[in-house]
Amino acid sequence: MNHFLRFLVFIILIPNLIFSQDGSDIQYVKSSNLNKELIGKFVHFDFYNKSFLAQKGDTIELNIDQKIIKFIEVRKDNGHNNWFSQQSLISEDKKLQISKFQIRIFDDKKIYVTAFLDHLKNNKIVKSELVNLFIPRNKIVEILVDSKQADIIKILSYAAIGCTCAQWFDKNTKGENEYFYLEPLNKNLVNANKLWDGNNLPLTVKVTGNLISENDYPEYFTKQYLYKGGEKEKIFRYNKIVVLKK
Repeated sequence: MNHFLRFLVFIILIPNLIFSQDGSDIQYVKSSNLNKELIGKFVHFDFYNKSFLAQKGDTIELNIDQKIIKFIEVRKDNGHNNWFSQQSLISEDKKLQISKFQIRIFDDKKIYVTAFLDHLKNNKIVKSELVNLFIPRNKIVEILVDSKQADIIKILSYAAIGCTCAQWFDKNTKGENEYFYLEPLNKNLVNANKLWDGNNLPLTVKVTGNLISENDYPEYFTKQYLYKGGEKEKIFRYNKIVVLKK
């Protein structure tokens, strides 16, 4: 009888052992449940079919810099251990990889995102860039959200330096000025870069968001900025802004 009871308990526990999610940092959201709380979140998308325990990922064609490129889903998800950082999209020729997306805004038909795009050579990253694009919602069946992502709050002042460079700064742990470019997540937010009128110093803002690049040009940089010797720097993209001094 004891053997039978132990066998019965084992049979009951098998589904829990197989489908336990205690090794996951991914929140799964149906495409139909997309809401404003996901704006600004880092995500992956499941296209056409759910990839949960799938043997083969779906493919999706994305417009990257006005060129249609086919990507294949890379999913490492065994129902027990599934980590956000291990999911990605990779191009058929293995030269491009999208490590994640950030949702910027959406409407009934499209999700507007920034793709974190890596250029690969011999399976190694040789260049990274941020690419803005949109994805039709009817191609997305599920959204995989980075559940560990936490917003950062920064209080930054405007430097008004005479250069084509990052102007917003705070103090780092060494007491030195640390400079950032600021980008609003979408056009519904006050653009911090239009607050300075040439005279209104001190100018200080409180921004909430995430560092999206350690060393790049902000998206508002045009070729004219680059011709003037534009400098790369950290980019902080905010989803909330409060003007403290103006």
